[in-house]
Amino acid sequence: MRSVILIFASLLLTGVNALVVQSPLLGVLTLVAWLAATSGPFGAWASEQANGLAQRAIGTAVIMANISLFGSFLYYTLPVNALGLLGVLFIISTVSAALSAKYQVHPLGSLPHVSWRDITLFAIGSVGILAWWFALEPVAITEAVRSPWLVVSPSVLLSLAVCACAAALLAIHKQHTLAILLIAAIIGSIVALTAILYPLGYGFDPFLHRATVNHILEYGTITPKPLYYIGQYALELTATSLFALPLFAVDVALVPLALALAVLAIMTTSKHTSARWVSFLLLPFAAFLPTTPQALAYVFALLTIFALHEQSVSRQAAWIFALATTITHPLAGIPVLLFVVIEFLVKQKYSAAHITAIILTVLGGFALPAVFLLQASMSDLNIAWASNPFDVTRLALDGFFANKFNTWMDALYLIGANTLVITIALAAASIRPLRERSTAERASLLVIVALVLNFLALNQLFDFNFLISYERSDFALRLLTLIALFALPLAGTTIARIFARLENKPVPLVILPALLTALVIAAQTYVAYPRHDSYTRSAGFNVSATDIDAVHAIAKDAGDAPYVVLANQAVSAAAVDAFGFAHYFPGDIFYYPIPTGGPLYNIFLSMVDESPSREHALEAMELTQADTVYLVVNVYWWRSDRIIAAAKEQADDWFALNDGAVTIFKFTKTP
Repeated sequence: MRSVILIFASLLLTGVNALVVQSPLLGVLTLVAWLAATSGPFGAWASEQANGLAQRAIGTAVIMANISLFGSFLYYTLPVNALGLLGVLFIISTVSAALSAKYQVHPLGSLPHVSWRDITLFAIGSVGILAWWFALEPVAITEAVRSPWLVVSPSVLLSLAVCACAAALLAIHKQHTLAILLIAAIIGSIVALTAILYPLGYGFDPFLHRATVNHILEYGTITPKPLYYIGQYALELTATSLFALPLFAVDVALVPLALALAVLAIMTTSKHTSARWVSFLLLPFAAFLPTTPQALAYVFALLTIFALHEQSVSRQAAWIFALATTITHPLAGIPVLLFVVIEFLVKQKYSAAHITAIILTVLGGFALPAVFLLQASMSDLNIAWASNPFDVTRLALDGFFANKFNTWMDALYLIGANTLVITIALAAASIRPLRERSTAERASLLVIVALVLNFLALNQLFDFNFLISYERSDFALRLLTLIALFALPLAGTTIARIFARLENKPVPLVILPALLTALVIAAQTYVAYPRHDSYTRSAGFNVSATDIDAVHAIAKDAGDAPYVVLANQAVSAAAVDAFGFAHYFPGDIFYYPIPTGGPLYNIFLSMVDESPSREHALEAMELTQADTVYLVVNVYWWRSDRIIAAAKEQADDWFALNDGAVTIFKFTKTP
């Protein structure tokens, strides 16, 4: 009864804040109160039992998935507003509270004897985390750089390595609670780094998704309504509309917090030892850095996979995670739904069910290409059959097996660039007869087979011509991330077996895998972010303060006259962030080059790769029917000095900003 009262009190406070007060501070307090009231079983309070944290973690994960699902339903049926979202929150409170009674919590229920050795290891690990944040907290990247490691010394990785070493030793000594806390802290520290280092935003796609959410906040919908992505939008709309939290802060924190929460929820509801969860340090962290629907879908996929492997939450919760994955991004959702269905079939005792599982695996092996073809026919996207199918060079599989005579960098790349190979090798080492495997393990193996077939089909048989050339393999490569996620529980089994044999072994044998774990996390962190060194040459730059100044300066110079801008994607992202989806020309052409594979971006490439001529500017005018074209040249662009010198002779006017960090050229139809 007490929980019911608190749920209704929290909902009432949420409504008052959303409709009347609209205070971010009150929003944070309200959100915490609502989560505390709804994310654990009735009557289960952290102050009354040690496993309260675990119940809050898995309960909050279920609530996030429910918001994605019910919020998406609201989006597709009614205009999105505070009252509608409040009604969704009422339904979610009921559903989540009902499901929470079925959560099972294992490791945090009791603590074994903690020796001074264990306390010292935990203290060392905690100091490592603190050292990481003390070193990075003052850093703010607002200028255009290719890699954060050009601003931050890679030596800071030593602090995370120390923490990982301490976590591995605690896992070997079966201090599961302490090891779990350090592992969760390490993962949260890695993926939250973007929010600290890049105060203007990280990546390119997040700027577009934030602009979409802003549009929905203002108009209640967006046209055309996308068939996916809404799982992320529903979470951000709820946080901003009901709890008055700033959209930018919600967006940059969403996936890092969701991943840390998911990892904590999985570890604390598992019956397995913490040694199994050292495998989480093999996660493909680069996929979780920017908040995008694909990244959030990976988080929900991870929750689905481990929910069935651990069998620590109800099957209904696993279905909720799987459906949330699908509504957020079907590229991850379809394989995850296939996994849930196959696991159910494998669990049955009838041979017909097992045969059906095999048939679904084969059909599922070509499900994603079929969906892409359907989407292409519905959206007029240019997807063609590959002109040179079955070409091994198209696989574009990264790896590093070289020796450049730099011991530490060779070691970082050997591990970091081959994490997928390591994960699959560890998973393969767990092989035992199928009859001895759990149903989730057998289902995982079948889904991995289906994902490999999908990867080969997408990579070898199709050309995604609507994308720019260097992005055309991205869809297929995302499936490798999913393969890693499905292989992770199997890899964890192998790691747990290895650690179990080390408990009472001599110190050198115990130290060796701990040091290897430290090297793995250092390598994983280093390769997760863009690199520009003697091994890898990053071509991308972050959105800078100069880019933001440029888009405002162009808007001021143009006034009310329609104009089009030829610029790189960082400048385009800054424009979307500043002005949203402000201007479109006939043919659904945005006034900045988005997408990067579109005709406007190709004209920009002609300007900077061939010559910044008036002919190319007139081509953009003819395409858009605009009378004014701006060309933006950042100083970091290849041959920028030559481009700028040539453009000055062709343009009608030009001006530079921030000591020449960017030069803007103006072309008009009638000079």
